[in-house]
Amino acid sequence: MTGSIINVFTVTMNNLLTAQGAARFTMSSMLTGRIINITLAPNMIYALDWGIEGAAIATVISLGVNMALYVGYIATKQGILRLSLRNIQLSPQLLGEILKIGIPVLLFQLLAGASMGLTNSTAKPYGDYA
Repeated sequence: MTGSIINVFTVTMNNLLTAQGAARFTMSSMLTGRIINITLAPNMIYALDWGIEGAAIATVISLGVNMALYVGYIATKQGILRLSLRNIQLSPQLLGEILKIGIPVLLFQLLAGASMGLTNSTAKPYGDYA
């Protein structure tokens, strides 16, 4: 089970709504999610004896609550942002701009990950001190 998509969505919505002037709402939403995570994680780790999986599940649940709050905010049209599939129009020019920005970032992330992996593999024989 992965919560990375939910995490990316909540981080993006947090930034978009803050940019609209809804900083109080985003702060409240994040605080709500964190309180849920702080409450659920110990119970899932120790009471249910799920270990690290319990912590991960608690985190995904808290991110899901954040996502629901953000979707609810947009659905009630409280802010400026309106999400609609009708508004999505991909033109060759727009796609080109997206790729001009996205491909270098993708390559950077791939190379940084490969570099970190090689560094860790090389340092492994030296133990924790490396």
